Amino acid sequence: MPESAGIAITAASTILPGWVVIPIAGVVLVVTARHVLRVETSGLDPVRRRVRIANGLLMMLVTTLLAYALGLAPEVKDAASHPGEAKAFIAVWVGILGLLGVVVVLAVIDAVGTVRAGMRMRRQLRGETRRMMGATRSGEPPRG
Repeated sequence: MPESAGIAITAASTILPGWVVIPIAGVVLVVTARHVLRVETSGLDPVRRRVRIANGLLMMLVTTLLAYALGLAPEVKDAASHPGEAKAFIAVWVGILGLLGVVVVLAVIDAVGTVRAGMRMRRQLRGETRRMMGATRSGEPPRG
């Protein structure tokens, strides 16, 4: 009986039960790792590939910290009587928020790079279309 009481106290002292948080975090980590590995072998330009890999790795770190903060770290009910736990709680959540900010900045950088690459490709396609249309009108075979 004392063992089950200890388990109940541990499970009740976290924000969410670990048996819920850990499997979800595991699935998110596997999906994110697979994405990072696929980006690594993709044909993206090197700058966008590095940004996406860095972003994926940071998301994996955030996922791990969130799993710890939600399912493993003890909930602090009275910061005055448990200052060490309160400091750890605050440090973990500040770290999560800071890393999420970096993830958002990297996502914006990636989005800007994607828009620029799209504009560059659109310009190239317009030029090719004009050349093909001009060659067709003049009776010359199109140059490819």
